[in-house]
Amino acid sequence: MTQDTAANTSNTRRRNRLLLALAGLVAITGVAGAAYWRLHAAHFVSTDNAYAGAEIAQVTPRSAAPSRKCGSRTPRPSAAARCW
Repeated sequence: MTQDTAANTSNTRRRNRLLLALAGLVAITGVAGAAYWRLHAAHFVSTDNAYAGAEIAQVTPRSAAPSRKCGSRTPRPSAAARCW
């Protein structure tokens, strides 16, 4: 057995051992996540995409006339910015 072949065999064994350890870690993480969900998280309701069963109401103006523009370009409120 030459030195290159021995080093190659050693590297292959080391790589296989590390890949097996990584696969075991992924499997343990998956089992732990599934157990957490089954034993704890499954008992809580999530409302991320909940449907609100409300009636739809149309928003309409009180008058048919257009409203005038109120406000100012400055962020500070002033008497000139109010609409009466």
